[in-house]
Amino acid sequence: MPEWRTSTIAEIADKSSRSIAIGPFGSALKAEVYSRSGVPVVRGQDITAGKSLSSEDRVYVPEDVAAQFPACIVRDGDLVFPHRGAIGRVGIVSGEELLISSSLMKLSVDRSRFDPLFVFYYFRWRGRDELLARASTVGTPGIGQPLASLRGIPITYPPLSAQRAIVGVLGALDDKIAANMEALSVADDLVRTRLATLRGGTVPLGHFADQARVQIDPATVDGDQMYVGLEHVPRRLAWLIEHGRADSVSSAKARFERGDILFGKLRPYFHKVVHAPAAGVASTDILVVRAKDPALSGFVLACASSDQAVQATTAASEGTRMPRTKWADLAAVEFPWPSDNKVKTFSAEVDQISSLAAALVRENGRLASARDELLPQLMSGRVTVRDAEEVVEAVT
Repeated sequence: MPEWRTSTIAEIADKSSRSIAIGPFGSALKAEVYSRSGVPVVRGQDITAGKSLSSEDRVYVPEDVAAQFPACIVRDGDLVFPHRGAIGRVGIVSGEELLISSSLMKLSVDRSRFDPLFVFYYFRWRGRDELLARASTVGTPGIGQPLASLRGIPITYPPLSAQRAIVGVLGALDDKIAANMEALSVADDLVRTRLATLRGGTVPLGHFADQARVQIDPATVDGDQMYVGLEHVPRRLAWLIEHGRADSVSSAKARFERGDILFGKLRPYFHKVVHAPAAGVASTDILVVRAKDPALSGFVLACASSDQAVQATTAASEGTRMPRTKWADLAAVEFPWPSDNKVKTFSAEVDQISSLAAALVRENGRLASARDELLPQLMSGRVTVRDAEEVVEAVT
């Protein structure tokens, strides 16, 4: 077994004066300096559950603005952490040059002794607990002395070769999860593209779909049935990636069945619309939409999750700070209806895509479970890389 040692984050950082830094003061990086192009800004919301930083809804600053904050630039292999808000998250930069926002801090490790991904996975495990232990729980979570706190966090590690072997195992699982997520995005794009090819007269969505209005007490259903809140619904992706449990909520919720469409009515411009892969209960901030004919469920999904539906309901939504849409607005949106047979054929194609998407989501669940089980064992040296590789082979 390789020898494991313990150091602090300050001791594993590279020797430059900018290896550990905090984002610009908020007053120095206000929203009005954002632009449509330039240097991308990485924010807390861009740190995902995977290895990659999200590029969705990116904001930019002009290059001359970014140049004013050289210590806040992050490059390939740098780690980023929120010091305010979502404490405990960690992201790693891959092949880009970005500016960290005011709510983030960064770490550049000494690559002659450390694999950045090993440190990344450490912060997915014990390092996350260390960050949370240093955060205030009063008001918005925040770390009072962010950089001093980060520098003082202990890390236990093996030699570089062993770090790379560990990263290879965990990375293989994360890479497969990322590939499946890309396939889900392609499936989503395929549905949109196919819908755009339909030609013919138009009918409102309410012609072939209804709102399911069944309210239910979650205590009356099996606790392990899925609960879907807006926080579980991805943006502009028609497949449900995560969900809660019915026994985690207590107030009355909307009942949905397998094949229903869940349409986020609060702030509809967030484009939160998904296919329900199983029965469950949903937040009352979600419209449950059901095809009048089960043979049209795929068509209803394609229409309700389209940009057209989201744009129309956004324009008609009521409220300024917390705009909401209603079923009448969604039901009124017009969609092509070439013929009954063509629509049903299209709907069957979408149903097939939904089934494939559900299989990918289930596989990702198994992969994530294996990764989360192996991570603490590998990072502590309790399991050998060879044994872990056998687990990976069994689930991939």
